[in-house]
Amino acid sequence: MLPVTHGIPFTCDRILMYTILLALATVLPFLSGMCGFIYLAAAGMLDALFVLRALKRYLMLLFSALLIDHYWRLR
Repeated sequence: MLPVTHGIPFTCDRILMYTILLALATVLPFLSGMCGFIYLAAAGMLDALFVLRALKRYLMLLFSALLIDHYWRLR
């Protein structure tokens, strides 16, 4: 719907903006102490890929890293 009402360039800008905001939000579990460095490292790498490609499939890998970090802590 957005490409029809606002055009392709506007839509692409919004996709990138929302992807960057999502990438910033994925650091919050580490900052709040819920996760350790495994999650932070995975979030950093996967967020970089997510921003570059802006695809949904990397979100599953990020949540997988969250589960791995929960059950196998390095602290």
